[in-house]
Amino acid sequence: MCAKFPHFFLKYHYLVNINNKDLFYLKNIKVSRLYTYFCAMSKQFSVLIVGNGQVGSFLKNAFEQSGVAVQAYARNPSPGWLNLQDVSKAAPTLLSLICVNDDAIALVSDLLPNLDTCMAHVSGALPLSELSTKHQRRAVFYPIMSFNKQPPIDASAIPFCIETEKEEDYLLLEEAAQILGASSQRLNSAQRASLHLAAVLSHNFGNHLIHLAQAELSKLNLDFKLLQPLMRQMLKNIEISPAKNWQTGPALRHDKKTIDKHLLLMDEPLTKAIYEMITQSIQKEHDEKL
Repeated sequence: MCAKFPHFFLKYHYLVNINNKDLFYLKNIKVSRLYTYFCAMSKQFSVLIVGNGQVGSFLKNAFEQSGVAVQAYARNPSPGWLNLQDVSKAAPTLLSLICVNDDAIALVSDLLPNLDTCMAHVSGALPLSELSTKHQRRAVFYPIMSFNKQPPIDASAIPFCIETEKEEDYLLLEEAAQILGASSQRLNSAQRASLHLAAVLSHNFGNHLIHLAQAELSKLNLDFKLLQPLMRQMLKNIEISPAKNWQTGPALRHDKKTIDKHLLLMDEPLTKAIYEMITQSIQKEHDEKL
């Protein structure tokens, strides 16, 4: 029922009667917000989530804390989750989110019945076309965040990337982000894949480099807190201008003696290889000796 309302609002935007009591004049009210409001007032706004990993569990809790009714299914259900085999018994929802690992999205999508809902996956790397074509309202709802059990993450701090096949589903997902207090942006599959690559380079790889730095410090019982002001300054710098503008260090200066000394200090061959490759990358990028 609610899925048809955006078209109604677009055509009859000047007023709508809710619960036969209040008249709402809509000339200055966002269609998607009223759409979601009406569905919520009708107690029909709900989300179905498949997958109880880190992302699925986070979104389940975040939507529930925002007052949204959530039906949660998983192949190996934990407390508060239902068995995926029973998903055909689910009540109608406006939105279904497939929150499984990338390799399982196509399989799970194909296993799910056509629920007559906006069917979205949450992967940054995979295209919208990863979803089975039997779902007529395919979409992507990708949160740009790394999820762990601890520490807790504020949903309002997460930007969501949205891609849909139908405009009314874009409005729906935009409102879903707003319900969480979060921002959203429309990106196609190619843009999102590039963004995901950048996230891996900056966050996943960056985290691993910090791990290697901590391992080096631990050899002489040095406190990692000594490096934290340096790292905080780096983050402040890149909010001002591109990271390339702030590059410093022996690789940029071509300080061969220092570079050779660092290589001698490292015991792990793979760590040495990473150091050498990043040194070469910095020197190639800046393309000059200082």
